[in-house]
Amino acid sequence: MVSSTACAGCCRPVYSASRSCARSPWRTCSTRSRTCSTGSRSSSCRCPTARRRRAWEVAAACWEALGEDGFTRSDAVVTLGGGATTDLGGFVAATWLRGVAVVHVPTTLLAMVDAAVGGKTGINTPAGKNLVGSFHEPAGVLCDLALLASLPRAELVAGLGEVVKCGFIADPRILEPGRDDRSRRAHR
Repeated sequence: MVSSTACAGCCRPVYSASRSCARSPWRTCSTRSRTCSTGSRSSSCRCPTARRRRAWEVAAACWEALGEDGFTRSDAVVTLGGGATTDLGGFVAATWLRGVAVVHVPTTLLAMVDAAVGGKTGINTPAGKNLVGSFHEPAGVLCDLALLASLPRAELVAGLGEVVKCGFIADPRILEPGRDDRSRRAHR
């Protein structure tokens, strides 16, 4: 989930560690660091699946990884995954050193059109969902539309629902078919 720099494939592993997290909703936090021939470094922290990753313990494990790797304000957090990943990664970036850059690479349609944009970040607590968070705009969002072909139908439908909702909010006339020539042609 965490990366300090991008690499063109010339990386070699520096270390690979696995540590258990106290009261963690997942088994282990595995961290891997690489150094490129150019001297730039990248680190990654593998997180649990789905909503369980948005727990305080998971954010704390990410902060520990950032601290151990000497992550500074000139580094950037890069997320790769769905909405829960972008929420967690954005929150970790917003709270590390009072805010470092974050770049999202969403892998679901819903994350592409909702979770990765707008700067909403957050984690869950035992008291409820998304009760702790912040607004932290991403420095960038990279969407690979070819990924959409690999998604299950249910994932696409969930994302399309958000697309339609945004369309209604952005232009209420979308609900009035036949109002302009484009709408009339679309309904023939």
